[in-house]
Amino acid sequence: MKKIIVGILVVIALIWSVYASLYLVHESGSQFEPQRVFGIEDESILVIQRPEEMKNSPVYDQFNSHVLMAGISAVNWKNHGAKSIFVSIARPIVVVENKSIWTQNDLNEIQAYFKQNNTLIHRDGKFLIIHQLKHIPRQEDKGFYVKNKDRNASGILFTYDSRLKNWEKTEVYALKDGYFEYRSSNLNLKVGKPINDMELFSAVLPKNIQEYHFFDKFYYQNKDSIFASGLMLDWLDIGFVKAKYRDQTILISDYRAQQLPRLVLLEKSIEDSIQQIGEIASFNGFKLTSFFPSSENKRFYVIELEDKTIFTEDKSLAQDIMLQYNLGETLMLSPAIAQNFFGRLPQFTNERRISPDQNASITIRNNLKVEVVTSPASNNQSFKIADSWTRTLDIEEISHIVAIPDHIRSGFSFFVSGKSGKYVLVNGQNGGIIWSGDLGKKILHRPQVIDLFENDKHQLLLVSDKAIHILDLNGESVNGFPHNSSTTFTSNISAFKWKNSMQFVIGNSKGEILLINNQGQELNVIQLATQPIQKGVFAKNVQGKLRVFGIDNEGFAHLGYLETNVTPQRLGKISADFIEKIGANIKGVGTSEDNIYLWNSDNPSDEKSFAAGKLLAANNTGIFIQKNNLLQLFDWNGKVQFEQTLTFNEVSLPNLIKTTTGKLLIAMDYLTNKIHAIKENGASMEGFPKEGRKLMEVVKDDNKTHIVTTINGALVGYFIHL
Repeated sequence: MKKIIVGILVVIALIWSVYASLYLVHESGSQFEPQRVFGIEDESILVIQRPEEMKNSPVYDQFNSHVLMAGISAVNWKNHGAKSIFVSIARPIVVVENKSIWTQNDLNEIQAYFKQNNTLIHRDGKFLIIHQLKHIPRQEDKGFYVKNKDRNASGILFTYDSRLKNWEKTEVYALKDGYFEYRSSNLNLKVGKPINDMELFSAVLPKNIQEYHFFDKFYYQNKDSIFASGLMLDWLDIGFVKAKYRDQTILISDYRAQQLPRLVLLEKSIEDSIQQIGEIASFNGFKLTSFFPSSENKRFYVIELEDKTIFTEDKSLAQDIMLQYNLGETLMLSPAIAQNFFGRLPQFTNERRISPDQNASITIRNNLKVEVVTSPASNNQSFKIADSWTRTLDIEEISHIVAIPDHIRSGFSFFVSGKSGKYVLVNGQNGGIIWSGDLGKKILHRPQVIDLFENDKHQLLLVSDKAIHILDLNGESVNGFPHNSSTTFTSNISAFKWKNSMQFVIGNSKGEILLINNQGQELNVIQLATQPIQKGVFAKNVQGKLRVFGIDNEGFAHLGYLETNVTPQRLGKISADFIEKIGANIKGVGTSEDNIYLWNSDNPSDEKSFAAGKLLAANNTGIFIQKNNLLQLFDWNGKVQFEQTLTFNEVSLPNLIKTTTGKLLIAMDYLTNKIHAIKENGASMEGFPKEGRKLMEVVKDDNKTHIVTTINGALVGYFIHL
């Protein structure tokens, strides 16, 4: 019996010995084990555990240029029982670990996906190698070794750190909705406590920033040697934001108590390098980070909003940011935009970057770094769509805003002038300054838009006290202009077509009317009155004769002859708040107590009352009248065309826009300085009312309405998308 038992034990021992030998051959003896193949010369090694999840990862994209990656992506590894795929970023070599021993049939099927002539495929136990090397050096020291591998990870990235002489591991996890999470250990990395940077900075950030990048101050010291040894650490408390706004880099910094950045810079500055303009200070001679300012000698501007300091290299941008803050156009006060902007990432971070291409955050706790990466939520992310723009101008007091169709840039541009004679043309899409100039004299009356040569290429008609200017859309004077006069112009100028060309009439202080052609030449001068001509100057075709209407400064209307030497007619004394040429006739509208009346140039003394209320405005489209909270639009025959009951009664600058779905009333409440956009049913357009002051220009483009106004000397443009 004992002999039988001993025999059985011997057989069992032999079987175990054979099994163990085979196991060792397959488990640890394969020549293609990753630790025997890969080494520091590979730099980075991607371990793919779940190919379908990893294909959408930004980490996977880093390996797309690998010569073998097309084949790797094409093979259905799951059908072959593959467990892990190891890809070198520096060498054309891939190792695939299987759950069981690779078969020749597996090899034959996989070879079909690798057609390159110099690609070799071999198998040894559970490991398959695909490469384009003449010789694979054996890694005797086993420098690369996979341990503590989380099988739930979609993939793992190993990167060799030559400074620390070890392999850093980053585990990649595919989450829902396009998110990817990256986990890695950080050795000897000094960081601050993760914070809610959105809450810290959103109150001062314009809602339409294009990019956002927050850094915890300790974490950033590991990234930027200039910052680590620079002046910002003298005041920085938690961190700062690098943002892109209006295509320029701005810096937003917090600060510790009693360490105001402006005062720290003042203390360290050379006296001659400091400038203070109102609320804006500027400095040069400092380099705060590797990216700001762009050079050490570059001057930068500093503003303070709440408990934050904002730095920019452009003074007008600093003014713009202050304006956006005063308008309430910030991320904090735009929760829908802020949610779309920040909402897809963790709340507490050490670094957060948001751009049109990718959103990501890094949070470090207990020596574990977790990075979350995702694509932007949608094309509606805040920096994709702007519903407003602002532009600070070097114009002391804005007096006119005029929309002009722009055949060069398409859409509309806006001509803006000030009382000193300075002017600019700004782009209606973004408020960018196209060109600027200075007449050196005040521009009289509202500039007019004309089509001098009737070719849909428009110009601007301007009048100063002794000159008539026509500017094209390049800011250049049209040939023959300006037309200069020795006598002061005192009336409006009007353009009209006569004998197949455009001509102009204008009155002066001598009571004369000048007739000028489209080349700036004076064709005729007639004496219309003995007093200066004040207003209502328009040319009129009377039975084929060119005549001119005008009102002198005593209120008498006159009708003169421009091409024949005939004594002008004195038509009587009249008054008018607004005068327009409507068709072939000239009409005026005025008020007498609470009554509003109309007259026309055929018999201007025959005033006809047609409404009661407050006369607000009139132009060639109609007459706006307010009675209590009712706003009415009349045509020039005194008939009501539109009416709307308002929720406010201090109305100014009304405009009526026709859309594909109806009419839209845009008007300003000058008591509260709010611009309202009201539908025919009385409902406000979404996002209204808006801020506005004194002036407002409204014009409809193909697919949107532009509203341009002024606030604190700056220009503000709003869009209503139709």
